[in-house]
Amino acid sequence: MDGKEKPAGDLRSLHDFAKLAGVSASTVSRALSDNPLTALKTRRRIQALARKVGFSVNPAASMLRTRLTHTIGLILPMGRSTSQALSDPFCTAMLGLIADNVSSRKYDLLVKRVDPTGDDWLRPIIESRRIDGLIIFGQADQDEVLNAHADNYLPLVVWGQWRPGQKYLTVGIDNVSGGRLAGEHLIERGRTQLVFIGNIILPEFGARYQGFFLRCHLDSPHSRRGHQRTTRLMIAMPSPGPSCMIIRILMVSSPDQT
Repeated sequence: MDGKEKPAGDLRSLHDFAKLAGVSASTVSRALSDNPLTALKTRRRIQALARKVGFSVNPAASMLRTRLTHTIGLILPMGRSTSQALSDPFCTAMLGLIADNVSSRKYDLLVKRVDPTGDDWLRPIIESRRIDGLIIFGQADQDEVLNAHADNYLPLVVWGQWRPGQKYLTVGIDNVSGGRLAGEHLIERGRTQLVFIGNIILPEFGARYQGFFLRCHLDSPHSRRGHQRTTRLMIAMPSPGPSCMIIRILMVSSPDQT
């Protein structure tokens, strides 16, 4: 460095600034991104010099060079559940936790709600190159779409229920055990007339129902008897009062059981 620091207007590129700093362009790039691969003393010197002369890396140029956006996409495919809002307490809590963790790693979070009307909704999101990876918040009824992209797009994680034959990575809870525990909770309290409320076509609801069904020996909701029994029980319930047991608004017991 010759002691005469150029104004930012004269520094047209990363290479110009690297020459001013007396280091390589790669060292400048690492230092300005606070990469620990560069010694702390060097990072601090280069960062201080950049502030002094008003130099900053062009984000667009950096993206072209590194092919990284430092942005994670969070997609909520509603599927048949188009009435669900992002303001749902569970969605809000999960969104906050994801945002906190993404931010702590110096990434941005792009949130997008999708109401799929066909099988091609995920491809434009991947091909936009606006994100470095995708978190899909719930499979909804889009298992086939997710499988279709899993082989060619590896940075894909789905919050949901694992299913046999799936190709994508799933992170979630043991919904079968959850359903079983809910059933045990009701039975231990003397409940005998039980109803499961939920769209069991969706993977997570289906797994909860599986555990609940096996524990409580319910009639199948797909049978005529199952539908009739469920309907009679629901009609007989004026409101979920103190004698009605509700667990996460999914499993309820008959109100005639005290």
